[in-house]
Amino acid sequence: MINKAGGFLSISNLIRFYEETPYFHFSDPRGRRAILGFLALVLLIIWSPVFSNQFIMWDDDFNLYQNPIILNGSWKKFWEEPYMGFYIPLTYTIWDILASVFGLASAWPFALLNVIFLFVNSVLTFHFIRWLLRYLYPQVKKKAIFPPEEIDWAAFLGTLIFAFHPFQVGAVSWHSGFRDLMSYFWTMLCLITVLRSQKLFLAFVFFVLSLLSKPSSVTLSVTLMFLVYLLPGLRRKSWNGLMGAMLILGIAFSMWTHDIQSKFMIGLQSAAVPDRPFIMADTFGFYIRQFFGGGPLSADYGRTPPRVLEWGLWRETVPWLVVWLLALPLLFWKRWRELILFAALWIVPMAPTSGVIPFNYQRISSVADHYFIPALPAFGFLAAFLYLWPPAWLKNWPALKKVPVLNHFSIAWLIFPAMVVWGMQTHLRIQDWHDSETFFHSIINTHPYSHSANNYLGYFAFGRGDWKEAEKYFRQATASLPVSAISSGNLGYALLRQGRNAEVVAYLQTKVVDPDFIAQNMVHQHVIAVNYLALGLAQANLGRFAEAFHNICEMFKYSPQPNDAKDGYENLERLKKVLNGNDPQMKQSRALSTAESTTCPYLQKPPAL
Repeated sequence: MINKAGGFLSISNLIRFYEETPYFHFSDPRGRRAILGFLALVLLIIWSPVFSNQFIMWDDDFNLYQNPIILNGSWKKFWEEPYMGFYIPLTYTIWDILASVFGLASAWPFALLNVIFLFVNSVLTFHFIRWLLRYLYPQVKKKAIFPPEEIDWAAFLGTLIFAFHPFQVGAVSWHSGFRDLMSYFWTMLCLITVLRSQKLFLAFVFFVLSLLSKPSSVTLSVTLMFLVYLLPGLRRKSWNGLMGAMLILGIAFSMWTHDIQSKFMIGLQSAAVPDRPFIMADTFGFYIRQFFGGGPLSADYGRTPPRVLEWGLWRETVPWLVVWLLALPLLFWKRWRELILFAALWIVPMAPTSGVIPFNYQRISSVADHYFIPALPAFGFLAAFLYLWPPAWLKNWPALKKVPVLNHFSIAWLIFPAMVVWGMQTHLRIQDWHDSETFFHSIINTHPYSHSANNYLGYFAFGRGDWKEAEKYFRQATASLPVSAISSGNLGYALLRQGRNAEVVAYLQTKVVDPDFIAQNMVHQHVIAVNYLALGLAQANLGRFAEAFHNICEMFKYSPQPNDAKDGYENLERLKKVLNGNDPQMKQSRALSTAESTTCPYLQKPPAL
């Protein structure tokens, strides 16, 4: 910017220009529209790649494009019973409406919905942080510690952290991540409604809606309690009933959700109670490292409780947590109320996924980017606080002594470059979610032993007819999670395609006779059927027809998928002819003496062919 004299404006002139121009103030309607319009434009630029992303085989399949309830138009079932380990009927209903309007041929309407909610959530985050600051530093007799404009810009700075941080990619680029965005939306509405308008019944309705979107907001009552008892003059006796009702409902919903998810916890090895503090410390240290250190981001970090403990992964992250805890008193020097408030906003929302209580996704990883989103307002509040109360050591920093204004603007000069870096990281990482194969390769680059990524990459290689490549990925998948029936069955098929029948028999026979293997996979028992089918086919290729008939028959105990059922039935019919001497190509085979030996008791009628 150039002044009338033709020289560049100094920082002091730039600040004076801002202070004398109401159009750039939140108090001016035009200013609010301009600022929000700027935020929306920047978000659209950053997130533009998301509109070309496809649905991916990471929950998008059973949540969206292969969801039988959505495909059949029977959305009421979402309200009648849980689906796939969750009771989130509100989220599924919105997805159903979107699918009925736009169809499921393209994913862009779902991507647009996510971006819209990111923007709306950013606006709500701004209002929440601004309310906290205005309540902490109110005007008294028309005098204030900070002018309203400074508080507004401090809150906006904190909002940018929420809007731009690459952690958001884990929810916004993932079409199934809408449940996280939706739950956060109702959570913020609940808090703002209680704190600003004190409409308690409406706030309780918003809390219920957040639970019906995703139960990650169960801790909201505890967050509200901290706010009530930390902010002066905020306590209201009438709020006790609201907080009590929210606490009871949150506990009940947590217990019910845990019971629902326990049926889906395949291969979950929960840490012993004495070991869970190490899991929790690793979780919080990991997020601090990722937030500040900019470590490689992934949808699957593979930090399961056994790996964190046995591999000593917690040693990599606990130092970050220790340094951060030591730094907090320096950042909040003599402002202990604000320090406790930050700790509550940071720790409480993350408690359900910190590792203290086992949850379904822990069998893949104890940490995930979208789990940190409810805690991002805490770090936005921290940035806003430091904007208003820069530490003395920062003011005395030699590089800043030359700056004419050594107040809160010095913090802005430090944070805005981080916004640019984070925005670029976010923009680039969106491409990792472009399609399923690109997505799983991005996981392998960060977490080479990911069971899910290896299994899916093996699936893609199998589809291309590259049996050796498929075998490599399936072996890595089974090594990562030996109890998984889907990867063991897939490995059996990859070996079958290479004619290595004896290896298939030797490998799968040990699986199907293992009661723990069967029990761990009963939730999705059709994958057990794949193992029996592959085993039977390999035995048939080796001429062990009676054993082959028995194992292919066994697969029908486990509700095989239609294609597997069709394949199994056709092979049973062929084996019947072989075993009874009716196959002209097998004249010399020894026929069985009784017809009952070629009857499959689990197959009452032929599957639809």
